[in-house]
This record gives sequence, structure tokens and C-alpha cells, in this order.
Amino acid sequence: MSSLKKTIARALLCFALISLGFALGRMTAGPAQAEPAAFGDAAQVVVYYFHAPVRCATCNKVEAMTKEVVQSAFAPQLRDGRVVLLVADYQEREDLAKRYDIASSGIVVVRVRGGAEVEFTRLDEAWFAAEEPLKFRQCVTNAVARRLEREGA
Repeated sequence: MSSLKKTIARALLCFALISLGFALGRMTAGPAQAEPAAFGDAAQVVVYYFHAPVRCATCNKVEAMTKEVVQSAFAPQLRDGRVVLLVADYQEREDLAKRYDIASSGIVVVRVRGGAEVEFTRLDEAWFAAEEPLKFRQCVTNAVARRLEREGA
């Protein structure tokens, strides 16, 4: 009987620790950024990184890599607003998840003209390149650069 009590106590402790881990993961995920307040009349490229409420190591890595690539490759365009980088929880932003057909973490590049979305591309292939930084960088950089070129931005 004593070993049954110990087993139950350990199971409850494990459950409590796992629950606490999930709760802390949700709290430390950081505030989700929304869409830009309003798209201006100028051409823009918006790079979204979508994530789940609880993130794995790969999700955190892909987010960090996305930020690094966009911030280093498109610094002038970020400063003048031609490129915008946003992070959002796809479960909290169901409207965006439906619009871009997002069911898991991912990167979406959106071309905006005259304040309206013109086209978007999901960069699903970026996930397969997460362990190959050069390939990942090329994937994200090429997608953003193509959209900037289309607008002459």
C-alpha cells in the first residue's frame, strides 16, 4: 500500500511539473505582435513568423534565424518601413492563420501595395533548411528580395 501511495504521489508531482512547464512556456513566449497599425500607401513587404503558444527548440531557433536574416539583409528597408518583421501566435491570431493557411509554426512573406495585400508566400521550405544556416538565409532573403523587386521598392 505504501508503494502505491508513493507511485500516485510521484505521478501527481510529474503532472504538476509538466503543467507548470506548459504554463511558463505560454507566459515567456512574449507578447504577439499584431499586424502593422495600418499599411501605408508605399509598397511594403511584411515578414511574419508564426508560432504556437508553447515552442520547441527548433521553433525558437527558426524565429531567431528569421529575425537575424531579415534584420541583417534588409536593415535599410526595415528602417524606412519598406520591410516589416512581425511575430504572432497563430492560435491567438486565427484570422491570420486562416488567411495564410497556417496550421503550425512558419514564415510568411506578404507583399503590400497601396495599403492592401497583393500576394503572400509561405516559406515551408525554410523549416527543412533550419539545420543549414546558409540555405535558410538564401530561402528567406530570396523571398523578401523578390517581393521588393516586384514593387520597385
